[in-house]
Amino acid sequence: MAPPSPSPGAQPLLDRLASRSSVERVDDVASSPLLRLLLTGLSLLAMPLVNAFSRNLVERPADRFALDLTGHPDAFVSAMEKIGRMNLSDPNPPRVVELLLYSHPPVAKRVAMAREGMR
Repeated sequence: MAPPSPSPGAQPLLDRLASRSSVERVDDVASSPLLRLLLTGLSLLAMPLVNAFSRNLVERPADRFALDLTGHPDAFVSAMEKIGRMNLSDPNPPRVVELLLYSHPPVAKRVAMAREGMR
C-alpha cells in the first residue's frame, strides 16, 4: 500500500526540508526527529488556545458548580488560598503569563469570583 501523498500546501515545505536534510520521505525513520520538532512547534503554538479552552470552558464552570453545590464560598476561598500556598503558585500572575501558561484560572481570580458570589 502506497503512503498517502502530502497535501498540496505541505509539499513545498517538505521539498525545502528534504533539500536541507537527508530525509526525502515522511515515512522514513530518519524523519522522526524532524517530525517531532515540527509537532513540538505546533503544540507550543496551540498551547495558549488549549489553555484558554480549559480555563474558560472547563475550570471556571467547575468552580461555579462547586460553589453552587456546597453553598460555602468561605470554604472555597480557604481551599484555593491553601492550594495556592502549597503549589507555590503566583496568585496574580502577569496577564501574558496567564494567557500562555495557565490551564486554570489564577488563585486571585478564583477567590474574587467566590467572594463576588458571597455578596
